[in-house]
Amino acid sequence: MIGFAVTFFGFLETQKHFPGQYSKLEVLWYFSGINVFLMTFAIFVIVSRLKIKADPRLSKAAALTFGVYLCHFFFVQCSYDFVNCTGLGGLPSAVKIPLMACLASAVSVALVWLLSLNRWTRKGIM
Repeated sequence: MIGFAVTFFGFLETQKHFPGQYSKLEVLWYFSGINVFLMTFAIFVIVSRLKIKADPRLSKAAALTFGVYLCHFFFVQCSYDFVNCTGLGGLPSAVKIPLMACLASAVSVALVWLLSLNRWTRKGIM
């Protein structure tokens, strides 16, 4: 909660002191910031204590996550372009952002799954 509070209120303060300078707003979201560490560490500790039974489908999905991580950012931009260039551009942001996230995730998972079927490309994504 402390990491989130620092990020949230720091973002508001930065907006107040540097209006229109969007490059200054990103400073609080750098991966090397203590606030990001605090949020990530808390989630890591919580998830590492979960007891999840082994499941072959879950193991297969976990094996694909590295490939999804590698390619998802490209598809985030593609989904942004798709949503804004079609008739969906007029939707509210609260609808567009989850839609773009779902599109990017679905395409990334589908691509990585297809690549995992080939023994040559499987080595690069798993």
